[in-house]
Amino acid sequence: MTKKITLLFLSLIFFVPCFAQKNKVKKSKAQHIEINSDVEGSILQFTKLINDNKTITTTPRYTLFFNGGVDANYKISNHFKVFTGICFKNIGLIDKYGDTLKVKRRMYTMGAPLGLKIKVNENLKFKLGADFNLVFNYKEKVFRNGDKTAKFNEFFSNKTPLFYPSIFAGITIYKISLTANYYPNNFFNTDYNFYNKMDAKLFTISAGIHLENQSKK
Repeated sequence: MTKKITLLFLSLIFFVPCFAQKNKVKKSKAQHIEINSDVEGSILQFTKLINDNKTITTTPRYTLFFNGGVDANYKISNHFKVFTGICFKNIGLIDKYGDTLKVKRRMYTMGAPLGLKIKVNENLKFKLGADFNLVFNYKEKVFRNGDKTAKFNEFFSNKTPLFYPSIFAGITIYKISLTANYYPNNFFNTDYNFYNKMDAKLFTISAGIHLENQSKK
């Protein structure tokens, strides 16, 4: 699956310049770098979790703190931009085992997206692409009968993969943005003995405000 994401990155890199050449209009001044803030601070997370070939019950997880980023956009026409940037996210899952045991798990990631933005008009825009995320912190809490009985927090933990890529698609309407991310890789590092039979796939929906800042040639 990582190979598919890499191919998506490469296709974006090669496709967009070719598209720009075919749609060149007299040396436009439209080609410049734009810096935008995508404050998609609200993230709702859903998980499909399998442990030892058994589906485990999970509950949706919502985070607001420590989510956000900045985009650098290269404008190739009035309707198309290639963009990258940096983003920080707090994502994870909550798994339940009967009525007595619940485990909350989360990772902090620093990511770099690569994608294409499509402007229909001033009030309607789309984006799609992929991002590579570096997992730099992992935390889990164990609750039994509602009481917290264990806690684990570690930077660059061997319980999770070091890199956690995703593919995304989003829409912005009147500066309100919604983005869906799918993480095809396992949330857990199966080389870690305790998680060698666990497989968790995350799907997230982010909401926020799109802020347009300065442009630079």
